Amino acid sequence: MFSTNNSVQAQERRSRINSILRHTPRAARLPYLNQPIPLDRWATSASKQNSQREFYAEFAQMVRQRIKGEVYGQDFVELFNKWGSYPYNINGYIKLALKSANSDLSYSDEIEVTLCDCGHWEEDSEVVEDHDGDSYCMACAEDLVWAYTERGNEVRMHPNDAYYWDSDDAYHTYAEPEEDEDEDEDEDEDCEAEGAHRLRSWGSSTGSLNHDTNTPIPMGVELEVACNPNYLDDCISNAERTFCRNNNGMLKRDGSLPEDYEFWGFEIVTAAKSLQHHIKVFGEWEPDSALRAWQVPDACCGMHIHVDSKAFTAMSLGKFIAFINNDYNTQFIKGIAGRHARTDSKASTYAATSHTGDALPAKALKGSHHSRYRAVNLVNLSYQEMRRLKIENVSRDCKGNYSTVELRIFRATLKKERLLAQIEFTHALVTYCKVGAYHALGHEHFTAWLRTGDGAPYKHLRKWLGITVPKQRAGTTAPRPTAEV
Repeated sequence: MFSTNNSVQAQERRSRINSILRHTPRAARLPYLNQPIPLDRWATSASKQNSQREFYAEFAQMVRQRIKGEVYGQDFVELFNKWGSYPYNINGYIKLALKSANSDLSYSDEIEVTLCDCGHWEEDSEVVEDHDGDSYCMACAEDLVWAYTERGNEVRMHPNDAYYWDSDDAYHTYAEPEEDEDEDEDEDEDCEAEGAHRLRSWGSSTGSLNHDTNTPIPMGVELEVACNPNYLDDCISNAERTFCRNNNGMLKRDGSLPEDYEFWGFEIVTAAKSLQHHIKVFGEWEPDSALRAWQVPDACCGMHIHVDSKAFTAMSLGKFIAFINNDYNTQFIKGIAGRHARTDSKASTYAATSHTGDALPAKALKGSHHSRYRAVNLVNLSYQEMRRLKIENVSRDCKGNYSTVELRIFRATLKKERLLAQIEFTHALVTYCKVGAYHALGHEHFTAWLRTGDGAPYKHLRKWLGITVPKQRAGTTAPRPTAEV
């Protein structure tokens, strides 16, 4: 039996909880749990507070040693990268600590390090910039190559941006001029795998495809795959039968994919269609047994999904960018995408994150980067759409007459469960960012939303995440987030 006193305490506790819930906006509460979840877990968790104190103690010790001349800038770089790789946002704390430390040192002793675009800290004197002005630490800069310009100068470039010339065994910023002699053309054809001529060139426009832009969220998929060159012709025929019927897709070459004796890569490009169309087509596809994606060395095969920019408002696009680049969502996104720029140095070269922490949508838009090698690529937007979506300081760099937001985070896979979940994740996140509050961009809020009726179209994503939806009682509905578009 419960005592009367306990019953009174329980009643008072329920009264306090109900009072809090009445004065807390529904958008700030998780469905079912009815509890606000702040994004800055570092500051609200006791274990994270302990880690924060541990970092400051270690940093303070290094500052004292620096004043004595016992440590150098590179020692701080190693410390910052150690803590900056922590799955919660700490770069903000590092910047504050760095500013505080420099105010106590003479100018000649100033700790001159910076957070590079590759996501790592480096001494200012060691930072390397590529031709686009992106900054890299010394380790990540090793992935860049020197390429000759038309004037004979050399610039640092990502290999995917450069052209490799066999004639002089060097990289260039432009393609090698074609040989006029028939003999050389025959030799080039002899070097190619059988069936390679059936693939369209990398720069081929998708304008001729049968796009459906009337669907609410038109999407196009670019799936990179590869196979042994001896089976290339068969693999091309297999993909054509599924994806190229009724002009719904094309197969293209891609300079980032291998073309050698071991693997020959190509890209499956679909027309802009609805989610239902893509789930049906990819769900029915039975890839040729010789086809590979995940197993290709160096994880060079990826999947990029283009979303028609008209599916976004400035607010929803800002939330979309902030969610993908939020430190707190790193492991969640990696579990779906199969890779993440913060945990995979290779991924950071072609799908780098641009923002950290709980960036507000407007701030996320202002921090948009002009390079296409970002987790969320905006250089395919038309200038008219950039103005509508409040995108500034981004230069259009597009191969066709279209305007899309490109999500580049996925590692390519032929595992049907992951592949369909990745496609649904993109569509689901676009939808969620239209209705979810700007302060509800943690993955718990997103998965809680998936448990509601709004998550019903995403059954493959639900299954991949292990989300089970309890049956609703007759006449009841689950709470929904407040719309903020």
